[in-house]
Amino acid sequence: MNNNLNIGSLRDIQMSAILASNKTLLGYVIIAGLGILSMILFYQFGQEKYKLVRFEARRAKKQNELAGQVRDIAGSI
Repeated sequence: MNNNLNIGSLRDIQMSAILASNKTLLGYVIIAGLGILSMILFYQFGQEKYKLVRFEARRAKKQNELAGQVRDIAGSI
């Protein structure tokens, strides 16, 4: 009786299992990559920075106006 036929079929089954698991793993990596790429595409980097600059400029302008009013009032006393 020849046992080599059984070993060959086990080898083929093992190779098929390895290929199937690699395909599954690659699928998960691709799905995660698409998620990361979509986040990068839709995320607006730096939007907060520009909002802060506009807010700081508006606040500084109001402070200068208030300081000017205080100087006017203090100068008239």
